[in-house]
Formats: sequence, C-alpha cells, structure tokens
Amino acid sequence: MRLILVGAAGLIVLGGCATKGDMRDLRNEMYWMRQHQDSVLTEIQRQNRLLLDSISTTMALTVDARGNTSNQLRAFAQNVTQMGQLVGQVMGTLNRIEQRLTELEQRSRAAPAPGPTSGGMSPDEYYNAGMEKMNEGSFSTARVAFEQLVVEFHDHARASEAQFQIGESYYREGAWDDAYEALEQVVTQWPDSPRAAMALFRAGAIAEERRSFDRARQYYGRIREDYPDTEEARQAQSRLRSLPDR
Repeated sequence: MRLILVGAAGLIVLGGCATKGDMRDLRNEMYWMRQHQDSVLTEIQRQNRLLLDSISTTMALTVDARGNTSNQLRAFAQNVTQMGQLVGQVMGTLNRIEQRLTELEQRSRAAPAPGPTSGGMSPDEYYNAGMEKMNEGSFSTARVAFEQLVVEFHDHARASEAQFQIGESYYREGAWDDAYEALEQVVTQWPDSPRAAMALFRAGAIAEERRSFDRARQYYGRIREDYPDTEEARQAQSRLRSLPDR
C-alpha cells in the first residue's frame, strides 16, 4: 500500500510543472521502487513456499476433524490472491508514472528555448533606478540597470538615454576610452534620437577636458555635419572657435 501512495504522489507531481531535474529525480526514484518491488516479490514467494511446506507437513501428519487444514488452505489462497492484486496495482501505477514521465520529457525536448524575458520593471523604473545609483556614486550598479533597459527595451525612447548614462558612468569612474565608446554607441544605435547630438557633444567635452583637442575637434565637427540644426551644433561651433590650435 505504501508503494501505491508513493506512485499516486508521483502522478500528482507530474500533473504540475515538472522540471528536468524533477523528472531525473523521479526516474531514479522509480528505479529504486522497482528494485524494492522485486525484493518484495522475492520475499513473498519465499514466505509462500514456507507456508505451503508447513501446510503440506501438517496435512501429512494429521487431518483435523474440525477443518483447520482446510481453513489454512483457504487463508493461504486468499493471501496469494491479495498479494497478486496489490502487486498488480503497484506495477500499474509505476507504468502510468513512467508513461507520463516519457510524455513530459518528449514535450520538454520539443519545446523552444525560452527567450529573454523582462525583469518585471518598466523602462522608467530601470532608468530611475540607474539614476538613483548614479547619484549615490554606485556607478557599476547603475550601469546594470541602464544596460538591462537597453537590452529589454532597445526601441524605447529611454534606451538612448540609458546608453548616454552608461557613458557618463564610465566618465565618472575615469574610464575615458569606455566613456567615448559608450557615447558613440548612442549615435550608432539611435542616430535619430535627440540624445545622439548630445552624446557627441559630451564626448567632445570630455576630450577637451582631457586636453585631447584633436579628438574634441572631431566630435564637435561631426555635430556640425550630422546635426546642424541642433542647439548642440551651435555650442559645438562656439567650442571649436575656443580650442587651441595644438
């Protein structure tokens, strides 16, 4: 009876959402259940043989006038019948579990691999979380929020703003080359975004601060050529006039 209850519990588990680990564990459990079942059957057969030998010996010695021998034989037959029914139930349950397990494994192999899913936050929530960490000086943590926004909501208006802030976070850490690269990605990935001209101007300002005047001149020049009607273009023109020749 204990094995039947275990088998029923297995069916309940498989009726839900079973992981590959669950299925692997269940297969191992079924293996040991079958091993245990084999040992139980062997023990039953041994006990039945002993009982039959005992009855045969009793019958050879005496025949009880009150029918005790007949009662023993009937009890033995009932015992064998009940054991057979119990074993049949257990084996039937195990077979149903194994069939269900096979179906789940086939379905699992046929299912497409899950794609990237949202972490449960909106673009504004990611952006605000990143800005909060920026203000706290936790720049690497801020980048995690901004980068997640870019990955999950690449076509959202906040994505270019998040990429801009990634560049800003590198600048505040003194990682100049990473800052340039991150700001240039704003222009590459979102060339029509209002942040594109702003990213070029910020990169030019960083280069100017680092006294990389040739690099600053290149960034300011790109603004004039690619975004001539922007406020950044007007400011870039002013900065170009003030840059030293060398």
